[in-house]
Amino acid sequence: MDMHADTGREFWRDALSAGGLTTIPRWTTTPAPGSAGHEARIPDGLAQDLRRLAEELGIPVTSLVLAAHAHVLAVLSGESEAVTGYVPAPGARALPYRVATDVPSWRNLVVDAHATVARLVLHRDFPVEDLRRQLAITGPVTEAEFDPFGADGDVEAGRKTRPGQGSATPQVRTSPWLGRSAPRL
Repeated sequence: MDMHADTGREFWRDALSAGGLTTIPRWTTTPAPGSAGHEARIPDGLAQDLRRLAEELGIPVTSLVLAAHAHVLAVLSGESEAVTGYVPAPGARALPYRVATDVPSWRNLVVDAHATVARLVLHRDFPVEDLRRQLAITGPVTEAEFDPFGADGDVEAGRKTRPGQGSATPQVRTSPWLGRSAPRL
């Protein structure tokens, strides 16, 4: 096994062995399997501010939105960290992503979120599902998913399911869009 594969195995073993799952609150008296979505337009001024801040920090805008996504999940669940799925490439399966949200500032959260994604992307080709089986980890690892490439388009059969399909676990999917047409958050 080469050094990169060893590093990938270690990264994913640590990530999967940390355990925990950010559970999305169920605020209903009649729970049902499936998912829900909400579309909202990001005002042009806010989109420009996000782009300016991202440029100042030297990171992509999606890292800002991912930090907000993780923070909201942590607040809703009452946890000090969030575990969500992160889609590392268009059409790819979401990989488990964990980030501590009890940091001193938003800037720290954004920088940490970006650094965590950079490590995850570095090891995205490692066979995570094989390692999950070897470690006897069953059940869902995440209930939420962050897709920086957008939720629209065809989903390849067998590669990825939309949240709620084939699962009794409610899921949330966040796809940032800072364009001029209906963005998804």
